[in-house]
Amino acid sequence: MIQPSADILERNLSALQASSPRVVEMIRRAASREGVEFAMSEEGVASASMRVGTPRGVVERALASRRRPLEEAAKLAGTIDVTDAAAVAVLGFGVGYHVRAVAQKMKRTGVVFVFEPDVALLRAVLERVDHSAWIRGHNVCILTDAEDGAAISSAARGVEGLLALGFKLLQHPADRVRLGTAADRFSERFTEVIKAVRTTVVTTLVQAEVTLRNQLMNIDRYATSAGVTDLHGSMRGRPAIVVSAGPSLRRNIELLSKPGVRDRFVIIAVQTVLKTLLARGIKPHFVTALDYHEISRRFYEGLTPKDVEGVTLVVEAKANPAILEAFPGALRMPGDRFLDEFLGEALVREFHGRSVVRELPGGVPSPAEATLPPGATVAHMAYYLARKLGCDPVILIGQDLGFTDGQYYAPGAAIHTVWSGELNAFNTLEMMEWQRIARGKYHVNTQRTVERVTLPSEPNLVQRQDVHGRPIYTDQQMATYLAQFERDFRAHAEQGLTTIDATEGGVAKAFTTAMRLAEAIERYGPGNDLQVPSAPSSPDPGTRLRKLRERVRGVRQDVWKVGEMSRKTVRALSDMLEHHGDQSRVNRLIEQVQRTGQEVEALQPAFTLVQHLNQTGALKRVREDRKIGLDESLSPLERQRRQIERDIMNVGWIADAADQLGKMLDDTIRMLDGGARVTRDLATPEDGPVPGGTGRARQRIAALIAVDMNRGGMGTPRPLGASVAGGLNALTLTLRRLARCKQLDGVVLVGENVEAIRELAGEVPGLRCEVVRTDGSPLAARLEGVRGARLWSAECWRGGLASMTVFDEALAPGAMNDAMERLGLDAAVVVGADWCLVDPGLVDECVDRYRRQTPGPSAYRVSFCQAPPGLGACLLDRGMMRDLAERAESAGVFASLGGVLGYMPLMPTPDPIAKPACITTDARVRDANFRFIPDSPDRAAAIGSAIERAGERASLIEIVEAVLSWAGRGESPRDVTLELCTGRRTSGLRGQWMTGLRDTIERPCLPLALAGRLLSELGHARPDAALTLYGAGDPVLHPDLVKIVSHAKKVGLAGVHIRTDLLCDEDRLDDLLHCGADVISVDLMAGSAATYQKLMGVDQFDRVRKNLELLIERRSRRQAGIPVPWIVPRLTRCDAVYEEIEAFYDHWLLAAGAAVIDPLPMPIPGDRIEPLPLPTPAARRMAESSMTILCDGTVAAQAGDFSGERTVGDAGRDGLAAVWARLRRHEPRPDRPAQVIEPAGTLPLPPTRPLVHAGRSRVARLDAGL
Repeated sequence: MIQPSADILERNLSALQASSPRVVEMIRRAASREGVEFAMSEEGVASASMRVGTPRGVVERALASRRRPLEEAAKLAGTIDVTDAAAVAVLGFGVGYHVRAVAQKMKRTGVVFVFEPDVALLRAVLERVDHSAWIRGHNVCILTDAEDGAAISSAARGVEGLLALGFKLLQHPADRVRLGTAADRFSERFTEVIKAVRTTVVTTLVQAEVTLRNQLMNIDRYATSAGVTDLHGSMRGRPAIVVSAGPSLRRNIELLSKPGVRDRFVIIAVQTVLKTLLARGIKPHFVTALDYHEISRRFYEGLTPKDVEGVTLVVEAKANPAILEAFPGALRMPGDRFLDEFLGEALVREFHGRSVVRELPGGVPSPAEATLPPGATVAHMAYYLARKLGCDPVILIGQDLGFTDGQYYAPGAAIHTVWSGELNAFNTLEMMEWQRIARGKYHVNTQRTVERVTLPSEPNLVQRQDVHGRPIYTDQQMATYLAQFERDFRAHAEQGLTTIDATEGGVAKAFTTAMRLAEAIERYGPGNDLQVPSAPSSPDPGTRLRKLRERVRGVRQDVWKVGEMSRKTVRALSDMLEHHGDQSRVNRLIEQVQRTGQEVEALQPAFTLVQHLNQTGALKRVREDRKIGLDESLSPLERQRRQIERDIMNVGWIADAADQLGKMLDDTIRMLDGGARVTRDLATPEDGPVPGGTGRARQRIAALIAVDMNRGGMGTPRPLGASVAGGLNALTLTLRRLARCKQLDGVVLVGENVEAIRELAGEVPGLRCEVVRTDGSPLAARLEGVRGARLWSAECWRGGLASMTVFDEALAPGAMNDAMERLGLDAAVVVGADWCLVDPGLVDECVDRYRRQTPGPSAYRVSFCQAPPGLGACLLDRGMMRDLAERAESAGVFASLGGVLGYMPLMPTPDPIAKPACITTDARVRDANFRFIPDSPDRAAAIGSAIERAGERASLIEIVEAVLSWAGRGESPRDVTLELCTGRRTSGLRGQWMTGLRDTIERPCLPLALAGRLLSELGHARPDAALTLYGAGDPVLHPDLVKIVSHAKKVGLAGVHIRTDLLCDEDRLDDLLHCGADVISVDLMAGSAATYQKLMGVDQFDRVRKNLELLIERRSRRQAGIPVPWIVPRLTRCDAVYEEIEAFYDHWLLAAGAAVIDPLPMPIPGDRIEPLPLPTPAARRMAESSMTILCDGTVAAQAGDFSGERTVGDAGRDGLAAVWARLRRHEPRPDRPAQVIEPAGTLPLPPTRPLVHAGRSRVARLDAGL
């Protein structure tokens, strides 16, 4: 029997103290495990066994081999290849020999994590077996809680680079039974956290250059702006509310506007939610920002200094400079180590007499109060700012960290306004929210590797528990954020600080107290009013900027020296390698290299800054060092040779990084001298910066225009030769706009009648124009399919069926691919023949961004403009055009630009609008929500008038404003919904949504004669009109449906859409398919029979699904791969169908080519899911172009209202034009979106909780805080 020793225990605990302080304290407090017997083994070391109770009685289990534990440990360690795993998690400590064997095999080049939940057993072992020497000499950390992600995250801090090189899990066989399911739970949690850490490391590597660029572009503001030093502890003991933008924010945001809340709580908001708060009259004290991408500019669009008076932006120096340009208020920038080193002592920031710099390795002085801890998100930054202020408690709202109710963003989020130009009846906000989640199903869709660190293509969604104890999905990225938060919450809890999770939704968070916001305000609200420090100003900004220019130029010179001396060193190292057998020569060269190295390291801060950029190279160095250090087979000369090869690679990367940094400093000097700030990143190889990357060599890029003389991109009649403005036709005007482009090498017109095209185009000075003959109209093959996809999204740049874009209207893949091959074009800018307002600046930006990117796997093949139809353009490289042409039949609807830029279930990718390939526009342009193409009489008149008033050379904003101000806009509705009858064969919850308190809605069927008169008038007034047959009843039940559709097409309506429950006999399906409708929507509503019956009130799911499948099967016509007519399965997002949305949407999108997720027509009492409020630009556009005609001829006061309660006239009696004029005078408000179907009164579900009155729109309800 081996007796315990206090000395041995103390030595072991002392060795563990640095890596596992919490575990050390737990062991000190624990009693030694009873029932453990220690005995000497044949190898002269202690082994042990433990008595454990089982259903069959007490049994004795060995904790290690009784005879040869060291040999057993060595064999187990031999199963791990430490070359590819710099981290090993060992499950079970046992007696500890196997942990020692793994650690010694690592040789301090990695880290060993040990999961051992039995603290009493640990004490029993550590007071008898002396492990102190090897523990102290290696990286070893012990973890005891299988569920404690915060502890795992804390243990990973400081060794993230090693974890990025790979990790392994190692089960100790002797402990497998003892640990049981705890080992599985730990393995799952450990893997989650380590993946999150690796993701963070990879992101850091990929974004290193962008981060540095942003820091340099912000350096002047950093040098002259206040920091956060004077905020340190200034609000000690006062409560703070940190407002994030999660979906649950809608549940308690209005409480922030209560009197006294801002006076007694420090309100800190993330930038994402700033405009949402301001719209409700809520002014946060602080707003945090750190996003690297210029798209974050949208969070400040339209704000004035008055709007943000009293609001201070706290922004990291690494944030995109577009953020600082866009915010019109007070500014603070926390200390930044990189910039402090760069600025040096001469430019130390001192405001209020306090220095904001501390002693750093580079020799520059800054106290800890000057900085904020690094955080993964603006939400972390906001939380850290609250703690910096000394606030306690810190109350979190909107911090879901999960997809609450299947949403990504809170209602009213700024991104919803960005999406305005895509929303329509076939692309709802509910769809965009779901796609935002689904686009992140996988980390990546093709394997992307950065220094052998691969973001896996395995499922990215993780199921967790929400604050109500229910399952909720989150993703790996948000799991990363949660791990960091829980680590911080735990540390602050141990300091006696309180964090309250008042999110009222989202993922449950450890080390917080769950509490409703109303309760938190009541509990912590009493007290004196706050006195929040305002941001001080720089005492002498002019002098500081002059010194800054001198400093940047000096550093630039030293960075050049670093590059030159590094190349000199590479030559010396190569000489060593070539003459490695001559050791005397090698030794002389080593001395030379060491002298040069000392000279380079003395070039401060230049060398440190180069190393800062060269993070990928540093990771490579670590990997190679591990390989060399772990290879025991190397002789001294072989080891030296490997080290020389390593240094050639490493120093070469330093030279490359110096060149890249030099270019960035040149941009900085130009910016300081008054030039533009660089705000966007171009595609770069994933391995890091490529010095001297010149981007693409000058390639031949031309605009490609498919010419149809008689029809526009949506198939509507449009004589291309008609005068638009100043006696010029649309094609000539388009060419004149393109002639102003500086990046194009010419224009290529593709069409069947070469002479007619040349005559129509005329001579455009300064433009090289070629014409390529085609057999027939180049657009004809796709025209019918594209028309159906785009007609109900005509004003949207994207968002048609199958995500079709306006660029698809102008795309002729076959003819354009042939032209590109024939003329040797490397890329082409697709422009419509009648896009006479296409902006030369946007076209040039498309081409310039493509030319300037660095070739490689990450280079994009498409660049495009996020602008209203007719203003922007889209560039495709030759390979992409060839793919679209060749894959038209096999890929179907996905062989389109909609397929490239939209959501694809089999290959989900992040939305490209947040990537460098997307050219963004001013918000006034982006949100214009108008089709700037003269392919209808109304639009032609508006555009012609604008050109004549503003002039051809007017700016983009001037042109947009001139068109939108045209008095004659909208003389008749473009989007008309015509109800044919009120009868349906379904009921259920969906029926209650549509009828409200009324048992039924009954009106006589629409007479065929009345339908004919209405449609004839509409066709005469609006040849681009889009007709939807839908209403309180199912149009398929109308006996004259086929005749009505036929008449609509005969009188010239652009398209017909039938929306039906499809609860009909099979012989009716052929009538539907061949009646001439462009789109047939089917309200399948569910993915299962039980849910269908609950929603529709009948047990007919299988019948409807079979009918739907037959429609798709019998739809034989295809236009260049695009099926005609479009068949669109639909469901409505609600609590009942929530769990079926993903499978429904993905299945039918692939099976039918399109699917729709509709909003609820109204909130349902007691349900969590509510309809999302449409952003104002989209709601206004829909209200200004939509009309709903009921089957008795009356016109609803609001589009989509089938109750018959509120009408503005009788179209059958007074005519469409008169009622439309009356409806326009009625002024449908922008907050009344067209897709709302409002109840007649209240819905008795349950009877004691009435719905909002029918007169309240979705937006109005949100504004009321309901």
